[in-house]
Amino acid sequence: MATKRALCPNCKNIVDADNIPPFFHVNPDAKVCYCPHCLRELTPEVAIRSYDDYLNERVESANKLLLNQGNAIKAYQEFADIIDFDNTSAGARLGRICSLLFASKVRTSYINDAEAMLNNEADKYFRKSNESVNYVKNLRRMNNIVDVYHEQLLKKLSLKTYFFDVDCLKLYLVHLNSILKFKNSLLDETKYVAKRYKDEKAEVLTNLLEIKIDEQSRLLRESEFVTADGKVYTFDRIKRNGNAEVKLVEDKHVDTKLSRYRLSSLDSNNKKCRYIKDNIFKDYTAIITMKRRSLLYVGILLASAIGAAVAAIFMYKLYLVAFIALIIAAGLFFVGAVVFFVFHAIWSNELKRKDKNQID
Repeated sequence: MATKRALCPNCKNIVDADNIPPFFHVNPDAKVCYCPHCLRELTPEVAIRSYDDYLNERVESANKLLLNQGNAIKAYQEFADIIDFDNTSAGARLGRICSLLFASKVRTSYINDAEAMLNNEADKYFRKSNESVNYVKNLRRMNNIVDVYHEQLLKKLSLKTYFFDVDCLKLYLVHLNSILKFKNSLLDETKYVAKRYKDEKAEVLTNLLEIKIDEQSRLLRESEFVTADGKVYTFDRIKRNGNAEVKLVEDKHVDTKLSRYRLSSLDSNNKKCRYIKDNIFKDYTAIITMKRRSLLYVGILLASAIGAAVAAIFMYKLYLVAFIALIIAAGLFFVGAVVFFVFHAIWSNELKRKDKNQID
């Protein structure tokens, strides 16, 4: 009988220099086992469940970094650390793929890497009956991430349905082609789960993907794309070097009426245009940290203002210069408290909007 990893509930928070708790291996058919760290007697069932709970907690913590804070790089590293600790963790591997998608930017997309990772790991780690529910949930999340990426990318590279220039158009077509390939891989997985486990949510996602793939395929192959200068292009192909090739429609020209707008460009040296920033998904880590600290700063500054005002009262008849200095200090402390309170409200509203639009 193969052994399983186990963990003593009393020792799960005791970690070594590599942040690893003292786990051990047990025979699940045995009647009892002993923690090698504290020598406590356990049943294998309890010890195995304790280990599973520990692993799920780490995966959930990394998911919060990704979904709540938007810190894709740190979340990717955390998922990678979990996999180094236990390479059978399907949750960590799925989270790592989602992190890659979230790390995608305007100029550099990791969608192709995410697709390769999904295809390489699906059969070994994700297509198991005990993983099917979580797998479908993550497949849906991946689909939502690339949909938001597509939507935000289009906003970055165009104005009023017109691409800023042909470079913006080509970049959009490269990423759209990657999105289509990735969605086809998602479709293969949802079809497998729907057929293998009769999963209704997988069937619903399959239908959604088929509709979206058909729509975006026609957009890529049949649409005419217009740039801000009025030129009309069609998609030709993706070249071996990964770049998109387009064809100019010679007999067409569109009056875009964008002459009064300041356009944007991918070229940082183009001073006539706004520079297109690279970020797509926002990292809220700094905002969350500052929001937590802001009320503390408000409290400290208000206390300082009150203290300075009280001290000024005692100095009123004794030292006029000290009185004036303390009044000024009290005013500055109060203004600082108001400023931090205003920022706290702004950051709170921004985080509320983030939670409302959170990808899940």
